[in-house]
Amino acid sequence: MADLDVQEDQTTAGDDAPEQQVRAGAGFWVKVIGLALFDAIVLAVIPSLIEQGATVALISIIVGTLGINFIFLSHRTYAYRWLVPGVVFLTILMVWPIIFSVYVAFTNWSTGNFLTKDQVIEQLTEGGLSLIEPDDAPTLDMVWFEVAPGEFKMLVRNPDTDELFYGSPRTVRDPIPEEIVLDDLEAAAVVDADGDGLPESIDGVEAINTFAVAQKIPDIDSFILDIPGGEARARTLSTARLAQTRFVWDETTEVMFDRLNDENCTEVDAAFSCAGD
Repeated sequence: MADLDVQEDQTTAGDDAPEQQVRAGAGFWVKVIGLALFDAIVLAVIPSLIEQGATVALISIIVGTLGINFIFLSHRTYAYRWLVPGVVFLTILMVWPIIFSVYVAFTNWSTGNFLTKDQVIEQLTEGGLSLIEPDDAPTLDMVWFEVAPGEFKMLVRNPDTDELFYGSPRTVRDPIPEEIVLDDLEAAAVVDADGDGLPESIDGVEAINTFAVAQKIPDIDSFILDIPGGEARARTLSTARLAQTRFVWDETTEVMFDRLNDENCTEVDAAFSCAGD
């Protein structure tokens, strides 16, 4: 009996050894790294879904992620790993559209709107789709300065008048200021070595190279410098246009103001209606 027990122990140890070797192999670490990257992407998406109130999508992603991790990490579900890609595509292309259609049918209250009120306000006031650009507005020269790590100032020059405007830009999400606040260039140390009208440095801060602007400021089109006559918005990496957002939302009165027609737009039957419509 003693010999039999020893043989059984050796057999058990021999069976476990290949399993441990497989788990420690290169394929195991590739799987772990792949799952880690997948989980990281999901974790990055979750805050956005919570902010948007996308409960159904949030629950679906969390449940799906937990299921995929369990299937790929457990040796008892090895056979199911080959089914995961097909099930994922089946869910995205067939199951999810059906669920979403049923969800929309019971949540849009027959208004015909697929966007919430807040989303519509954001599209009209922050999306940059509804801009008023005068026909005779000049193309402004634009230069950026990094005054501190991650803190930028914007300079624009009107080529028709050689006027320079320099200051801290706001984003499209910031409220429109009641008054224009710009830096005083007359009191600053401005260096224009080549005499082209665009400073190479201001108060010892050198201008950002045009080719480096896209890298340092990837969301450049979301910045606005308020200047006399309108809002300077980036057109390219080195030029800006003078424009205004057509619609302005007043949270106090719940009214959308149309600058183009100079009229108020109120909410009527789940839509903004202007007096001229």
